[in-house]
Amino acid sequence: MFGRIRHSLILKFQVIKRQFSQKRWVKFIVRVTNRLGIDAVGDMAASLSYYSLLSVFPLLIGVISVLGYIFPSALVQDELFSFFEKNLPTSLNLLRENIAAIIDMRSTLGVLSLIGLFWSGGALFSSIGRVADRAWEIRVYRSYFFRKGRDLILAAGTGIIFFISLGLTAISTILPELRLPFGITVTTIVTHILAFILIFTVFLLIYKYIPNTRIAWRDIWLSALIGASIFEGINYVFSWYLIRFANYQLVYGSITSVIAFVVWIYFSSLILIVGIEVSAVRAAMRMEVSTGKQES
Repeated sequence: MFGRIRHSLILKFQVIKRQFSQKRWVKFIVRVTNRLGIDAVGDMAASLSYYSLLSVFPLLIGVISVLGYIFPSALVQDELFSFFEKNLPTSLNLLRENIAAIIDMRSTLGVLSLIGLFWSGGALFSSIGRVADRAWEIRVYRSYFFRKGRDLILAAGTGIIFFISLGLTAISTILPELRLPFGITVTTIVTHILAFILIFTVFLLIYKYIPNTRIAWRDIWLSALIGASIFEGINYVFSWYLIRFANYQLVYGSITSVIAFVVWIYFSSLILIVGIEVSAVRAAMRMEVSTGKQES
């Protein structure tokens, strides 16, 4: 009797398991998880972090140099310090020193120097492009000059987005200092919303234009939204953890700021890559459904 009950329960469990595994959202999670393992996203994030470290300061020099001719240097510095203070408090001194040095040397840079800086900074987008092509399983590669031109446009686009950020920040300071519950002001809320929108825009543009194939907006908007949300959330958690619990100073001493900066870049790269993988799987499943309907 107990054997029959056991056999019946096993059959019911198998039926439930089969029905559960056929659900679209379960298939989606399983496929994304498999892709993350197959593509070794941890290794790809480490590789992307390396290129980010090589590219971030040339890109910063180029962006700050251009913006410095439009906005007062103090405003550019304050905006950058505000961003890094929120996301990387332990590396603020390191970045403050480098940004101040960049602004001081701005007057010595000519047009060719700026192009060279953006060219070097474009290596970051080249690395993202290789990651995206692997996630989307793209085997057709465009010419070197086409890819470099695209990277330069994206590097310049980064400066434009930051330019917009400065303008929106200036506008938000005009808003009345209306105080809401818990001591929150309208300006604070507007600033955070604008910051999130800009980050979402960056994710969206990267997911759309980096891969060497045509990408539909409907395949990437959700990944960009989730990626931007996780990016913001992890930044707050990481910042909170570094301030309250991390004892990197005891282990790394004088290079603590550098280590914290590298860790932040790694997690940011990981979020970006996971979003690319999610977009690729989502597009593949949509195409499978569309093909199945056409065949039927």
